Amino acid sequence: MIPKKNRISKDLFEKITKNGKGLSSPFLSVKYLKNDENKSFFATVVSKKVSKISPKRNLIKRRVNSVVNSNKNHIKQGFFLVFYIKPGALNQSFDQIKQETLDLLKKSGLLL
Repeated sequence: MIPKKNRISKDLFEKITKNGKGLSSPFLSVKYLKNDENKSFFATVVSKKVSKISPKRNLIKRRVNSVVNSNKNHIKQGFFLVFYIKPGALNQSFDQIKQETLDLLKKSGLLL
Protein backbone atom coordinates (compact mmCIF):
# COMPACT_ATOMS: atom_id res chain seq x y z
CA MET A 1 0.00 0.00 0.00
CA ILE A 2 1.26 3.45 -0.84
CA PRO A 3 1.65 5.57 2.30
CA LYS A 4 -1.01 8.24 2.68
CA LYS A 5 1.58 11.02 2.49
CA ASN A 6 2.57 9.78 -1.01
CA ARG A 7 -0.95 9.33 -2.45
CA ILE A 8 -2.61 11.59 -4.97
CA SER A 9 -5.88 13.14 -3.84
CA LYS A 10 -8.96 12.71 -6.04
CA ASP A 11 -9.20 16.39 -6.93
CA LEU A 12 -5.85 16.25 -8.77
CA PHE A 13 -6.81 13.39 -11.14
CA GLU A 14 -8.48 15.65 -13.70
CA LYS A 15 -5.48 18.01 -13.79
CA ILE A 16 -3.06 15.10 -14.27
CA THR A 17 -5.25 13.50 -16.95
CA LYS A 18 -5.57 16.75 -18.93
CA ASN A 19 -2.06 18.15 -18.60
CA GLY A 20 0.09 15.09 -17.92
CA LYS A 21 2.30 13.18 -20.31
CA GLY A 22 1.57 9.51 -20.80
CA LEU A 23 3.16 6.26 -21.82
CA SER A 24 1.57 2.92 -22.48
CA SER A 25 2.49 -0.74 -22.58
CA PRO A 26 0.35 -3.84 -23.22
CA PHE A 27 -1.00 -4.08 -19.66
CA LEU A 28 -0.20 -0.72 -18.02
CA SER A 29 -0.32 2.99 -18.75
CA VAL A 30 1.21 5.82 -16.77
CA LYS A 31 0.38 9.52 -16.71
CA TYR A 32 2.84 11.85 -15.04
CA LEU A 33 3.00 15.54 -14.33
CA LYS A 34 5.65 17.71 -12.69
CA ASN A 35 4.63 19.18 -9.34
CA ASP A 36 6.03 22.05 -7.27
CA GLU A 37 6.98 19.94 -4.28
CA ASN A 38 10.17 18.01 -3.72
CA LYS A 39 8.48 14.62 -3.45
CA SER A 40 6.50 12.37 -5.75
CA PHE A 41 2.91 11.25 -5.35
CA PHE A 42 1.39 8.03 -6.72
CA ALA A 43 -1.98 6.48 -7.53
CA THR A 44 -3.11 3.24 -9.16
CA VAL A 45 -6.40 2.95 -11.04
CA VAL A 46 -8.05 -0.38 -11.86
CA SER A 47 -11.39 -0.13 -13.62
CA LYS A 48 -14.17 -2.68 -13.64
CA LYS A 49 -13.22 -3.45 -17.24
CA VAL A 50 -10.22 -5.31 -15.82
CA SER A 51 -12.41 -7.46 -13.56
CA LYS A 52 -15.85 -7.10 -12.08
CA ILE A 53 -14.63 -8.93 -8.98
CA SER A 54 -13.05 -6.52 -6.49
CA PRO A 55 -10.54 -8.96 -4.91
CA LYS A 56 -9.01 -9.48 -8.36
CA ARG A 57 -8.82 -5.73 -8.97
CA ASN A 58 -7.25 -5.28 -5.55
CA LEU A 59 -4.68 -8.00 -6.26
CA ILE A 60 -3.34 -6.30 -9.35
CA LYS A 61 -3.42 -2.93 -7.59
CA ARG A 62 -1.39 -4.34 -4.69
CA ARG A 63 1.16 -5.76 -7.13
CA VAL A 64 1.74 -2.44 -8.88
CA ASN A 65 1.82 -0.57 -5.56
CA SER A 66 4.38 -3.05 -4.25
CA VAL A 67 6.69 -2.35 -7.19
CA VAL A 68 6.26 1.41 -6.72
CA ASN A 69 6.92 1.19 -2.96
CA SER A 70 10.05 -0.92 -3.37
CA ASN A 71 11.46 1.45 -6.01
CA LYS A 72 10.23 4.72 -4.51
CA ASN A 73 13.79 5.85 -3.71
CA HIS A 74 14.85 5.32 -7.33
CA ILE A 75 12.03 7.42 -8.83
CA LYS A 76 12.71 11.10 -9.51
CA GLN A 77 11.16 13.43 -6.97
CA GLY A 78 8.66 16.15 -7.83
CA PHE A 79 6.12 14.26 -9.95
CA PHE A 80 2.53 13.04 -9.82
CA LEU A 81 2.31 9.49 -11.26
CA VAL A 82 -0.95 7.67 -12.01
CA PHE A 83 -0.79 4.05 -13.13
CA TYR A 84 -3.75 2.74 -15.11
CA ILE A 85 -4.15 -1.04 -15.29
CA LYS A 86 -5.44 -2.49 -18.56
CA PRO A 87 -7.51 -5.66 -19.08
CA GLY A 88 -5.33 -8.74 -19.34
CA ALA A 89 -2.99 -7.67 -16.55
CA LEU A 90 -4.58 -10.23 -14.22
CA ASN A 91 -3.18 -13.03 -16.36
CA GLN A 92 0.39 -11.78 -15.86
CA SER A 93 2.74 -12.94 -13.12
CA PHE A 94 4.13 -10.57 -10.51
CA ASP A 95 7.52 -10.57 -12.24
CA GLN A 96 5.94 -9.56 -15.55
CA ILE A 97 4.00 -6.73 -13.87
CA LYS A 98 7.16 -5.61 -12.10
CA GLN A 99 9.17 -5.60 -15.32
CA GLU A 100 6.49 -3.70 -17.24
CA THR A 101 6.14 -1.09 -14.49
CA LEU A 102 9.89 -0.52 -14.34
CA ASP A 103 10.09 -0.36 -18.15
CA LEU A 104 7.44 2.38 -18.22
CA LEU A 105 9.32 4.34 -15.56
CA LYS A 106 12.58 4.00 -17.53
CA LYS A 107 10.94 5.10 -20.81
CA SER A 108 9.46 8.15 -19.09
CA GLY A 109 12.86 9.08 -17.68
CA LEU A 110 11.58 9.00 -14.12
CA LEU A 111 13.69 6.08 -12.91
CA LEU A 112 17.14 7.04 -11.65
